[in-house]
Amino acid sequence: MVCRSPQDITDDLALEGHEAQRTTCVLVGDSTTDIQAAQAAGVGSIGYANKAGKIEALAEVGADAVIRQMTELATALRDAPRGW
Repeated sequence: MVCRSPQDITDDLALEGHEAQRTTCVLVGDSTTDIQAAQAAGVGSIGYANKAGKIEALAEVGADAVIRQMTELATALRDAPRGW
């Protein structure tokens, strides 16, 4: 399931009407607030460090994984501890 913004998740719009479990959903975001929204919603999070300095910030806020390029996304999903 792909969500376009943290608001989608926090309002449960992304999960509403779908048979998805929160444990199988993940938000990919490029800000610390994206990661915090995912945590608040009880879904996984992958930080996208698309600018210098974001790797540390996304990791510190608790992203389940951090990637630097979208080409790393499939690997991050496959290797995730949550088993997405």
